[in-house]
Amino acid sequence: MKKITLVFYCLISISLSAQKFTKEKTSCLNAISQSSYSYTQQKDNPNVYWYKKYDEFGECLVQLTFDANILRKVVFGHTSSEYNLNRYKDLFKSITLDETLSFDWTSSGNGYGKAYNTKYFSGFANYECDKQKYFFTIYPIY
Repeated sequence: MKKITLVFYCLISISLSAQKFTKEKTSCLNAISQSSYSYTQQKDNPNVYWYKKYDEFGECLVQLTFDANILRKVVFGHTSSEYNLNRYKDLFKSITLDETLSFDWTSSGNGYGKAYNTKYFSGFANYECDKQKYFFTIYPIY
């Protein structure tokens, strides 16, 4: 029984691990498929893909926008501001002190800043947290 519980726990922890996005379209879409998620291409815009994700922050809808096979934007849409803010807070666990100090909040309560090689994107990117619309957005910088 302990072995079954351990295997179950390992499978859950693997499935809850964050999706780390990369610059190339094919590697992003392959990583989504390997994580047992299925994505859908938007009908009126073939550069936009969607998939539903379940992780430690709850359920979210993820939108990927590409331009010439290069990732330009990732949006996590949550059903609650709590999930959105928890994802934003989690970002600070993997960035340096200098990067943390570069983050700020707007007067409307939205957070933003730049960080390099986080658990969400391998490379330099702008991160935004929209507290009112429940969006966590990544804008890769190339």
